[in-house]
Amino acid sequence: MAKSNAKKYTDVADIIASKANKVQLQTFVDEVIKAKERIKLESEHIKDVREAAVDKLNIDPKRFNGLVKMFFNNDFLETRSECEDTIDVIDAFAPNVGSDSDE
Repeated sequence: MAKSNAKKYTDVADIIASKANKVQLQTFVDEVIKAKERIKLESEHIKDVREAAVDKLNIDPKRFNGLVKMFFNNDFLETRSECEDTIDVIDAFAPNVGSDSDE
């Protein structure tokens, strides 16, 4: 017979049957709701900043998002490596692309 390692959780009805647990549950729910409201506001701010960058600099929104991601994740070396890999593929399949010769 297989042994079940699944954790058994307390039913919500049992949690709210206790006044103390009900208050604690409501406190947890309220805290997460407040955090989600802050996240929503920050997401709207990010969208506004992105739109301003696109409007004022005429930058491609995808390019802007890529730059933000690169800076946020501090993955400059990984991004550089990916670019170099792409250049290697271009050189392999289209060796004359980007060359200055007019042959």
